[in-house]
Amino acid sequence: MLLERDAEVTLLTAAARAAAAGSGSVVVITGPLGAGRSALLGAVTGIATELGAETVFVRVSPLEGHVPYGVVRQLTAGGDVSTWGTHRPLVVMIDDLQWADESSVRWLAEIAGELGTRRVLLVVALREGDRRSAGPRIGDLVDQAHVLRPRPLSAAATAVMVRERFREPGHEDFVAACHRTSGGNPLFLTTMLLELFCGGIEPTESNVDVALALRPSSLGDRLLTCLRTQPEGVNDLVRIMAVAGEQVDADLCATLAGLTADEYAAAQQHLAGMDMLADRALPGFVRDLVEESMPIEERERVHVRIAELLHGRGEPAEEVAAHLTVVTSSLQPWAIQVLRQAALVAARRGAHEVAVRYLRRALVDGAVAGVTRARLLVDLATVTRGVDPSASTRHITRAVPLFTSIRDRAEAVVRLGLPMLDSASRTVRELVCAVGEEFGAPERWTGADRDLALRLEARVRFVHAGEEPGLVAAADRLAQLGNRLATAGERELLVMLLHLTVTANLTTAADTAALLRQVLAREDPVPEHVHSTLPLVVTALVNADATAELSDWLATSARSATPEERALIRIEQALVLARTGQRDRAKAFAAEAMNHSVLDWEVQDSLFVPALSWLALETCDRSLRRRLLAHYEKRSATRRWESMLIELLRTAEIVDDGEVAFAVAQALDFGKQLDGAGRRNPSMFPWRMWVVPLQVRLGDVEHAVRLAEEQYELAAAWGAPATLGRALRVLGELTGDAGLLRQAVDVLETSADSAQLAKALQALGYPAEPEAEKPAPPPSTGLSGAEQRVLELAVRGLTNLDIAEELGLSRRTVEKHLTNSYRKLGISGRADLREGHLP
Repeated sequence: MLLERDAEVTLLTAAARAAAAGSGSVVVITGPLGAGRSALLGAVTGIATELGAETVFVRVSPLEGHVPYGVVRQLTAGGDVSTWGTHRPLVVMIDDLQWADESSVRWLAEIAGELGTRRVLLVVALREGDRRSAGPRIGDLVDQAHVLRPRPLSAAATAVMVRERFREPGHEDFVAACHRTSGGNPLFLTTMLLELFCGGIEPTESNVDVALALRPSSLGDRLLTCLRTQPEGVNDLVRIMAVAGEQVDADLCATLAGLTADEYAAAQQHLAGMDMLADRALPGFVRDLVEESMPIEERERVHVRIAELLHGRGEPAEEVAAHLTVVTSSLQPWAIQVLRQAALVAARRGAHEVAVRYLRRALVDGAVAGVTRARLLVDLATVTRGVDPSASTRHITRAVPLFTSIRDRAEAVVRLGLPMLDSASRTVRELVCAVGEEFGAPERWTGADRDLALRLEARVRFVHAGEEPGLVAAADRLAQLGNRLATAGERELLVMLLHLTVTANLTTAADTAALLRQVLAREDPVPEHVHSTLPLVVTALVNADATAELSDWLATSARSATPEERALIRIEQALVLARTGQRDRAKAFAAEAMNHSVLDWEVQDSLFVPALSWLALETCDRSLRRRLLAHYEKRSATRRWESMLIELLRTAEIVDDGEVAFAVAQALDFGKQLDGAGRRNPSMFPWRMWVVPLQVRLGDVEHAVRLAEEQYELAAAWGAPATLGRALRVLGELTGDAGLLRQAVDVLETSADSAQLAKALQALGYPAEPEAEKPAPPPSTGLSGAEQRVLELAVRGLTNLDIAEELGLSRRTVEKHLTNSYRKLGISGRADLREGHLP
């Protein structure tokens, strides 16, 4: 029952209707403990139902404050946030936001700014007076919201509640006493009236002093005393129901309380008569009071007994595990297995924090040792690799020595994702190599063991990827392996070998793209791919200028991704966007990834931070470049070539400071070192293209031409259209060779890189159009594409200066195009122009 909340309900209804019409907003319901925030959230559910809107409800627990993005994961469990409100209006409700983790609150504040044009209403309940409610992140959200602060109930509303509780009108002095004692706080008033009712106190004038003597701080103790005095079996049932919660059914509660069916029914009837049941369950405040009053040992005994009964009935593992996680005493072996099963189920549905909680509970049990402990550590490593990759690596290294069989040790090692492995310590690398040597070559195995050996070989080769002999040997091994893609192990090793040969420029873009497209076709687009070798597929296809399938594949992967996984996928998407000429969107996606505060950059360096470095240099994004350098200042590079990439970023900073000559010398030195380290792919490491314009600025055109020729030779060997066309264009511009420029256009017309094509066209005299894929064909009049565009603008009345600015040309070039056009059209000048001259 909602009393004196008409104004609040009216505002919430208006906000919901506005959201349904496409104008979303945020409403924050705040107030002290017991002010009725949750009751208003309940009213929102009814409003949403009347409007035909979808609803999402999350109640935040005090235990969730330490779980990064805990609230976000609950909100996004059903799909991507970008789809919110697209099919039906959506009302999102969050109760007790003050308990939420900071990253979730920051995310909500960011989402709030996007709701103005979406069919989404976000309603948040926030307890006033809690120190967490005053945090800056919550302040950012509140600043964007309509704020509702329900007022205390009036004396008239108190009279209504007295009549409802006692089923008779209360004396006006008794009502006034209740109102004064409760202060109009709905929760205090409800609890107070319940205690009076249970104690047999009637709402008469003679009991005014009793009402005045009650104090909100003592209501809990008085209510517990009232419950303890109830008939035999009732108090036992209340205690069981308080611990069991709403998930345990009546039969189980009766069994736990030691009651027959008839005794259970009588106890339920008694509680109902006291108004102590809501939908056959205890009211929340009663349940909390009772549970907190029980000794820890008693609570744990009830939880263990519930778990035993649920397990014996074959209930889902997670339902059983929910009771085991709150038990601190040693568990039986069956309970450890239940926790492990529950963790696997939770991980499959994306609830990684929940899975971690189950596994850690099992591992703290002192009785868990040996192989059982090793398996739990491996499971924990698997579910934490996306949230805490460093810890995941530690779990694997601790598990491996505990296994007694080499196969178990090998299976544990292959759980190490490549990002985890690349940033690992020497001890971890030596462990991988030792297990690989112990397991032996794939040729000695068949079936699943051979597949395991192939996956293990992929990791061993990755450990040695920084050594040039390892790059050359990869090409030989790739030829030996052939195009075998049937099993996961074959695909994983193939991807690793291709990555190494592509890095060293020992294969071609066409061959690489042909193989990796087959790999991609066999792999489901799931967000977990960021922990596998598949990011290497993405970067190789991007550098091979073969991005056709990647955009949709990555977009599908992102739909069900965790926030951490989505950040990594954004980097992959940024690479695709940059390669297809969409530089601004690429920068935006890269910035989004960098803004993800919980992303463990120390572990993701090997695959993702170098990709961001390439983006920063290729797009001349100074902001991204500086953020990457700030990141690198916090740690040391783990690979020689990585150190060189950092130095190239620093060189770009030197250029911005005006020290071009020093920057060129530095870049040449580090570029040559990249070549010496085997990093020769002209698309992955186009350092020559970064140095050439600097040499031109210094007037050293001869040296610039030599570098451009080297880049052309490497690009020709690699064969990716974008890289080859760029090299041809730069060389043509340096030498003034129009033939090279025309070759560049021809090559780039087969590429997805519209930006490079636009530059090549501009070098030939065509206006630069970012979206253009090819020059307009010459019309029947003989006008070139550039002349046609200039003439169209002249017919529209634009001056030569306006045309130059519109098309990005010089004024002299515009005048030249117009002169040629007049001659071809047989007219004397602008005065003779008319619409009919345009084909």
